[in-house]
Amino acid sequence: AIQFEDLQSEFIDQNQESDMAVQQVAEQNTQEKGTDPQVEELERLRAEVAELKRVQQETQFNEYLNSLGGKVAPGEKPGLIALMASLAGDSQIFFAEGGATKSQTALEVFKKSLESREVKISFQESPNGVEPNSDPVAVAEQAAEYVQQQKAKGNSISFAEAVIKVQKGAQK
Repeated sequence: AIQFEDLQSEFIDQNQESDMAVQQVAEQNTQEKGTDPQVEELERLRAEVAELKRVQQETQFNEYLNSLGGKVAPGEKPGLIALMASLAGDSQIFFAEGGATKSQTALEVFKKSLESREVKISFQESPNGVEPNSDPVAVAEQAAEYVQQQKAKGNSISFAEAVIKVQKGAQK
């Protein structure tokens, strides 16, 4: 198992070291009026820091989306992460609530809308191991078995009724 907290603290330490290196190069650059290799190094370090921050932000957004359970489908995540990255900033949205004016960042408003979604994907196991919209071959096999069980007990049941019973978890 990957410990995200350990990775996050390691990333923060690396990020702080990179920020200090950028500041040192910038100070040297202003003192010496900037030679070309130093300017190139400064730009390279700035790009590296920006990339590290982007990766950290994407990781945090992905962890947040995972924490929502089945409210976000896996196929939605890349687009939602990109949207969240574009909303991440200090821009405030002002609105009235209960006679008072309140403000939130655009990202906070978006997160609240995600949290209020209904669960799209259930990770719970059904009582008979078959989800209603799962593999039709498995449902048919279980229904056929159920018909045979009922026939052995002397009960006459149609295949359609057996499918409904299987999907509802009534198989005994």
